[in-house]
This record gives sequence, C-alpha cells and structure tokens, in this order.
Amino acid sequence: MTRRPRDRHIPAFPAAAFPAATFMVAVFLVAAILAGLGGCGPGLAPGGSTALTPATASPSSPSDLLVYFLDEGRYAAAIPPYEVIVRRPATGVTDVESRALATVRALFAGPTPDERAAGLTVVTSGFSGVRTLRLIDGVAHVYLDGTCQGGGATYTIANLIRANLLPFPEIVAVKVYDEHGDTEQPTGPGDSIPFCLEP
Repeated sequence: MTRRPRDRHIPAFPAAAFPAATFMVAVFLVAAILAGLGGCGPGLAPGGSTALTPATASPSSPSDLLVYFLDEGRYAAAIPPYEVIVRRPATGVTDVESRALATVRALFAGPTPDERAAGLTVVTSGFSGVRTLRLIDGVAHVYLDGTCQGGGATYTIANLIRANLLPFPEIVAVKVYDEHGDTEQPTGPGDSIPFCLEP
C-alpha cells in the first residue's frame, strides 16, 4: 500500500483511522459553527443593526424593511457612514413604491427605546411625517407634512430620506417637498430638497 508522503513532520494516517461516525461528528460541528455565525452575515449584525453604506442594502427584496437612522456618536465624531440600519416588519407592502413609502414612514416613527439608548435618532427638521410618495421614472417624489425648520443645519431629514431610498435599485434620485409642495428642482433627473432645508 502506498502511503501519503509526510510533509512538515505531519504523520500520514490511513483512512481507516477515521471511522465514519467520527467524520459525521466533525461535519455536524462545522455546520453548527457556521449556523452560529449566520447572524453576523453581510449587512446586519446581531440585534438587527450595523453601520452600512446605503449602496450595500437591497431593500426592494421581499423581506423586512431596512430603515436607516442617524448614529449621533458617529456623526459627532465625523466617522462616516453616519447612518445605521435596522429592521422593521414589512406590512401592507405590495410593490416598490409602497415599500419605499413604508420605509419613510418607519423612519418618521423613529428608533425604539433600545435603539435610542444606543445613540440612534431621527432628524425631522420640523416635519411630522410623509404625506405621500410617488415613484416616477426612477425618481422618488417625497411630500412631507409639518412645518419645515431647517435652521441652517448641514444634516437634515433630506439626508435621512435619501439614505433610506437610494439603496432601492429602482430609485436613482430623490426629490423632497415641503408642506407647501415646493422643492428646488421639481423636474429633471437629480435630487432636490426644499429651499427651507438649505444650510
């Protein structure tokens, strides 16, 4: 019988030294380890949140809503990305437009108490919610309710809305409208924000 050559002082063992039962135990152990790591796969960490860039998510897939909130600690320390992604149940979602609308509504609903304790927040810029959302030729037109209070801030609700909608493969631009239905560039292919949100 030809023996496997020894390499780096590692002895060669015949196949008979490893009975089938031992092999199966090893397989089950590896499977258990991989299953334990499954909760830390790409995109979401244990607990359903981790810092991601918007382009890494696929929110239009049939799963929970993926909602981005502002991480106050990362923003204060100027460590991008400033948003952290969490999961929300997707109910009443029938298409991309309704999923996008549900995502923005979940954004305005805000973080849970545990998420707030972890430093997550939503900057509303005076707006109280989303009135409607229309997806036309890849452009999401988002109409807000409330009273716009930009205050010259460089980070506003428009940043969060874009962070939540641009991960959709079907959305290439986001136009945000104030309570009066106004935005700087209502037509054309690019993003747009209300005049009141200009810094």
